[in-house]
Amino acid sequence: MSQHVTKNLSSFTQQDIAHLLKNAQIKARVPGLRVLLGSTTLPYGRILVITPRHSGNAVKRNLIRRRLKAIFYQEQWYQHGYDCVVIVKKDGIGRSFEDLKKLLIQAFSTSDNQKTSIAPATPLE
Repeated sequence: MSQHVTKNLSSFTQQDIAHLLKNAQIKARVPGLRVLLGSTTLPYGRILVITPRHSGNAVKRNLIRRRLKAIFYQEQWYQHGYDCVVIVKKDGIGRSFEDLKKLLIQAFSTSDNQKTSIAPATPLE
């Protein structure tokens, strides 16, 4: 299953994205970044990184995507049963690997320890 998970860690259909954004809850927020978590429809969790064009050039957008996916896989959060959405804005594009890791740890620890009821997030504000 490990290779299958690795290959499909960030594969979503349009229906999956619509369902995820409709049901996801905000779990962590810092200037420039927002992390949402929603229940997954698959036996493993996935990560969706949204980086609008105005947030930076392609090199910067791809770097933050690779970093977030690497953290998600290294920490094995795909086993937690959540799909994760990270919305990156211009202020968050230059965050370091350590900052991103702290943010995701905060989001997943909140979801695992506290089942707080947070209103569903609006897609792409």
